[in-house]
Amino acid sequence: MKISYYTWIAALTGLAALATYITSMAFLKADMPVYTYIGLVYLALVMVLMHYMVYGRPGDSKVVVRRMMVATMLRMILALVYLLITLSNFKPVNLYFVGAYCAYFLLFLLFEISQIRHNLRPDFNQRSE
Repeated sequence: MKISYYTWIAALTGLAALATYITSMAFLKADMPVYTYIGLVYLALVMVLMHYMVYGRPGDSKVVVRRMMVATMLRMILALVYLLITLSNFKPVNLYFVGAYCAYFLLFLLFEISQIRHNLRPDFNQRSE
């Protein structure tokens, strides 16, 4: 049974939220701001939207590659928009939020790469000898 991409994203989001809560209570001895968790859900929604944009519609391999390149840029821009809006509206700057948000982005990006790595070089595992 293959688990869908959307189920993995939901599970990853839940685990990241739980890890953030436990880390903030156990090590930081302070609550993370609410906008940290909102940012986590926002990044998850951006990832789902970009995945649907690339793979949700049919197209040949050239179209999928173009969509993937556009989605990569949009993902980064949309992540930066939330970070900049949050940093400009909430003073003083909470460095724990910035660290957690960057870690979320990298976590989701690594997950996305792991999901599409077999499409990057499909002949890598096939040896014809």
